Amino acid sequence: MGAKQTTPVVHQFEPITTLAKPITNLANAGLPYSLTNSQCIFYKDEILICGGYRIRECYSYHIQKQQYKFICSYPPAVVLEGHCVLKLKGNNGQGITLLSFGGQDENEIKYTFVMKYRSVWDEEKSESEFVDENQWVPWVHNNKVVQLGRLKDNFRGVRGVIGGKKSDMLFITYFPDKIDVFNLRTFKYIINVKNSTLPTQPHRYGIHFHCF
Repeated sequence: MGAKQTTPVVHQFEPITTLAKPITNLANAGLPYSLTNSQCIFYKDEILICGGYRIRECYSYHIQKQQYKFICSYPPAVVLEGHCVLKLKGNNGQGITLLSFGGQDENEIKYTFVMKYRSVWDEEKSESEFVDENQWVPWVHNNKVVQLGRLKDNFRGVRGVIGGKKSDMLFITYFPDKIDVFNLRTFKYIINVKNSTLPTQPHRYGIHFHCF
């Protein structure tokens, strides 16, 4: 008998929110709902809140003004259950580039996105000047979509950190004790990594939803 075929799973449930659609004007209000397992990036006077557990909406919190502004949402098909967001190297003074990946279990389709972020608090910029910015789009290199994670990987609670002598290596750690290394210059995984497991004592729950 042949090997049993595994069908990728795509969840259909909606994010746990109390609103039918995100509030885009939060100048005098707090967030419209509570967030858990959010990924945050510090940028100048802002804290960028990039989604949460089954939450696709992203916001900017201005530290000085103590106010929130809506940035964008992840695509409707995406379900986040412990994703990871990092700031990529090589950004200019006008903005930063964010990388988002993971949040899916084994046998689920994995998603990888990038965002060119320019401050939503820049009052001098019109909406037309934000074309191709402030939105999550597939990560593309040489006209090919780059995807982090394989179908068999459990990327719920995945975490990553960028390092190496030239800050061009992405170290990805995920359940139960795995380490992958992705070269950000060649856009390829490093194969035959000598130490591909975390040096931890085995335990019941494995490693996920952790931090560096």
